[in-house]
Amino acid sequence: ALVIRVEDNGPGIPEADRGRVVGLMERGADSHGIEGLGLGLSVCRRIAQEHGGRLGIDASPTGGAAVWVTFPLLGGQ
Repeated sequence: ALVIRVEDNGPGIPEADRGRVVGLMERGADSHGIEGLGLGLSVCRRIAQEHGGRLGIDASPTGGAAVWVTFPLLGGQ
C-alpha cells in the first residue's frame, strides 16, 4: 500500500475526537476561533474510501497530530 502521513507539532487532537473530526462538518473541540467548515478530512476520507483506502488520525511523536491515508497499490506492486 501507499501510505501518506502528515504530522505537526501543535496541540494534537484528543483521542476522543479523532473519529469524530473526519465526519462531515465536524471540528475538534479546541478549534474555536479558527476559520473553516470542517470539510477537509471528510473529503479526504471519502476519496481514500473510493479508491479502496483508509484515512486515520493518531498522535505524532512530536506531540501534535498525525493524519495518514493509505491507498492499495494496483497489480500487487
